[in-house]
Amino acid sequence: MGEKVYGRSGFLSLGMLLWSCCRRRQAMTLATQDTGAKPTAGTGGSGRAAGSHWKSAACDAKLSRLSSPWIAYLFYSPTRSSIVGVAQRDDVERDLRWHNGAAPEREAPTETKLLRPWRIAEFRGFESQRSASAFAWRVSHASGFRARRAAMLADLGDEADNVTQLPLSKALDSLTYAEVEFCHPADSSRCATVLAMVDTGSNDCDLNQAVIDQLRLPFARGHGRTVVETSANKLVEVPIYKAKVRLLGREAVVELNPADADYEARGGGVATPAEDDVDKEFDFAASTDEAVIGADALASLGLIVDCSQRRILRDDDSELKPWKLQGTPALPRKGSRSHCLHVKLRFRNPARNGAHKELAVRALVDSGSTDAELKRERIKSLGLAVDETEIPAQFETAGGVTIEAPIYRTIASLADREALVRVSPSEEDLDEEDSEEESEESDGVSGSDIESDDGEEALLGHDALAALGLLVDCGKRRLLKAPPPE
Repeated sequence: MGEKVYGRSGFLSLGMLLWSCCRRRQAMTLATQDTGAKPTAGTGGSGRAAGSHWKSAACDAKLSRLSSPWIAYLFYSPTRSSIVGVAQRDDVERDLRWHNGAAPEREAPTETKLLRPWRIAEFRGFESQRSASAFAWRVSHASGFRARRAAMLADLGDEADNVTQLPLSKALDSLTYAEVEFCHPADSSRCATVLAMVDTGSNDCDLNQAVIDQLRLPFARGHGRTVVETSANKLVEVPIYKAKVRLLGREAVVELNPADADYEARGGGVATPAEDDVDKEFDFAASTDEAVIGADALASLGLIVDCSQRRILRDDDSELKPWKLQGTPALPRKGSRSHCLHVKLRFRNPARNGAHKELAVRALVDSGSTDAELKRERIKSLGLAVDETEIPAQFETAGGVTIEAPIYRTIASLADREALVRVSPSEEDLDEEDSEEESEESDGVSGSDIESDDGEEALLGHDALAALGLLVDCGKRRLLKAPPPE
């Protein structure tokens, strides 16, 4: 596809010059025709070939004309993941090549390999490394590509909260992904390797319909169908398929659904104004995930999710030794065979230094959600204030739907671990009309109340799990305490 370049923004403030540029990504194509040969979803970590298509001559030209010696940049990938960083003007291209595996002098970080190709979304010029580093740190506080891009475009001031080198753990904003091989359950020659988002908050696996068709996957449960709720909060009837999955040397037969992006043809899609600008500008699909591997598959494969390192591990991993780690069991389940976990999670207001009561809630362990979520009535009961330092306007669900919501900060604790985490109102709260009165019940909520097993009051998301240092073991229905970093 042709190049699409976005030029100078037209403002210069505090010595910061802003540029915006991107390239539209090529549509994903599956490499094989229906000839009986083994299908594949392409090459490279994300099923898309990494090559010169991520390079932008226009961006190079603008960088070369920029007089500022230091650059704060924002890279993005087709998964909506992003990297914020700082480099001298002539080294921005070097960093981009590094993350794309095109810098032979040094190996790219493992965390960014699977998310290729990386492209430049925005960059700003600064007169000093200190100013560029301070700006990059403040952008790194934002969660989600939209919020980070908004931060790059905003006037964040020149106050330096941190001027040290930004570590990759802070620079990279991404969920956990893995390369998963999906095969026909009765014909192992028909396989496709795709990039899958690891989602402990979903029971089943999802797979792009085009891959399902190429593999000729059979229906499960005698041509069964199920009703699912899409990321657009629509109920859609979809077929259930059966497939064999292979990951980290293990395999299991699982049930899967068509990926969320395929629901639009069935009436489950939704268009939002933001999708008409940012999604089109950066060529994001409604759902950027080619596949999702859910809790039931993770349990069958005996795999553990480590959100802090954005990786999955076998339950017999000799380095981690998960059998030696302390664990917190999930809450009992009632009549459900799902391997999704619910835990007793406590929240408190960080501004009140423990003077206010804690709220104990039933939370779904959901690595497919970026932050923590809490019912609005509970947020009100805690007296949380909107985090004005956060860029609150928009963030995405795992399916790519844009949500308008304020961001709060709260202290979350589970067992003997606690961390300051982002929290936003749960999605069902955001669908209510603004004029709806808040329930007066919230003022009398007891700190020990936990809702029934029929629903959850909160989500314990990916970044909150990472902040708490907790590993998710769906098979043994527990959260493990990760060993402290060396």
